[in-house]
This record gives sequence, structure tokens and C-alpha cells, in this order.
Amino acid sequence: MRMLSKAAMLAAVLVLGAAAPATSVLADDAPKADAAKDKDKDKIDLPPFPADATVKQVTRVAGKTLNYTATVGSLPVRDEKGKKIAEVVFTAYILDGPKNPDRPVTFAFNGGPGAASVYLNLGAIGPKRVQFGAQGDSPSDPARLVDNPGTWLDFTDLVFIDPVGTGFSRSLVDKDETKKRFYSIKPDIEYLSRIVYDWLLKNDRMGSPKYVTGESNRRKIIDKFWIDYGRCMRCNICVEVCNFEAIAMNNTWSGHESSTYDRLDLVMDLQQLLAQHREGAINPWVAP
Repeated sequence: MRMLSKAAMLAAVLVLGAAAPATSVLADDAPKADAAKDKDKDKIDLPPFPADATVKQVTRVAGKTLNYTATVGSLPVRDEKGKKIAEVVFTAYILDGPKNPDRPVTFAFNGGPGAASVYLNLGAIGPKRVQFGAQGDSPSDPARLVDNPGTWLDFTDLVFIDPVGTGFSRSLVDKDETKKRFYSIKPDIEYLSRIVYDWLLKNDRMGSPKYVTGESNRRKIIDKFWIDYGRCMRCNICVEVCNFEAIAMNNTWSGHESSTYDRLDLVMDLQQLLAQHREGAINPWVAP
């Protein structure tokens, strides 16, 4: 019995010794598991947007009937590696009929902070407006969608854009990254100008006259201006909307003449652009 007890004890020690490394490995893996759990917790997991939706509609302005196509859709915002980091929702109204290359397209952004373009759309310049609050209306009366006599659709197509954080537009990255990429002046310019470009490209409107409009609770005078020729796509949007008339491009592109050893030399501010105008270094832009 005594020999059997010793054998049993020896077997137990061997079993415990064999299990000890496994216990150590599990202990080492615990922080990794916790880190993976924290990473999953921070991951943005949202259901995808539906496909763009289009409907034919009619509005009447000053005795004229305007037939148009209304589209609600979204465009992706991508980072430097091509990863989708946000989705921007737009509402577009395009007049039906033969394609007219001279018909303008106007991009509308509402004021802020945090305001979607719906106020400009259904309260100011869209083809329809929400009827409520008129004299004699009861507070319990339902809101009605009526023709908007003040719509701009008679003379320009309209695209209403909701920046990230407004309307249904949304960020797909965490809070700190969202603040860095979308909630300051320069990132706003960079990603929203790309959204405008992508919409023009997708809808074959690069040659159309382009305008930008908006409204806010105060007037904003541009106090910073720059253009990076290293990233310039030559869409000519900046030429048409610049309220200083400081930018001009011709229809030729001589890449070797614009080359430089330092990429920062391709970034020009307003004063440098104006100086080039005064010196005649930039030819007047000619519409393609």
C-alpha cells in the first residue's frame, strides 16, 4: 500500500508539472484576449446604407411645370490607404430633358454647427417645401409637402450635401479619429471637395458650370486660402467658386514645368497666387 501511495503521489506531481506550462501560457494570453476584446469594443459596426434611390417628381414654378429626378444616395470618404472611413449622404434634383452642357449644378451646404442641408432643401431652395406654421394653421396640423415657388431648380440642378455628423452622414472610425478627420476647417475642405468631385465624376458633370451655396447664422469671410498642386485634380471647381478671383488655369498641363524637389513648394497661398497673376505667370482660364 505504501509503495502504491508513493506511485500515486509521483503520478500526481507529474500531472501537475505537465499542466503548469499550460497554465502559464493561458496566463500570458489573458492580456492579449483583453486587448482583442477592447479592440472589438471600439470597432464601428454599422449596417450598410441602402443603394441610391431615385424617383421622378414634378413641381410648378411661375406657371411652368418642371419635371425632375430626385435621388438620395451616399458617397464614401476614404483615407490615404483607400479604407472607407465615412459615408456622406446627398439629395440631388436634376431637371429632366435633353442634356445641356451649359446647365449649372449647385452644391448646397447648410450652416452650423451640426445642421444638415434639409433646412435649405425643404425650407429655402429645393423644388418642394414643408408647409407649416402659416397664419391660421393649428399647431396640430400635419406638415404638408408643397411646390416651392422660390426653388432654384428652374435655372440650376441642385445637390444638397450633409457633412459627416449631420443628417444621415456618418463616420466609420472612433470618436478621436472622427474629430481629427472631420471636425475642423482644413479636413472639411479636403473631404467635402472630394465628395463634390466624386459626385461630378459619377454623374458625368465635370464640364458643367459649378456653384456652391449655403446659409449660416453669421457671415464668414475667408481668412485662409491655399492650393496644393501636388494633389490638384484640375476639376476647376476652385476657379469658379473663388470669391477673390485669384485662381486661373489654362487647358494645357506642362508637368515638368511644375516639378520641384520639395513637395511643399507646390503649396501656394492666396498672396502667392495673386503675385503670379500680377506677374502674368498664370494664363486666364478657358472653359473646356
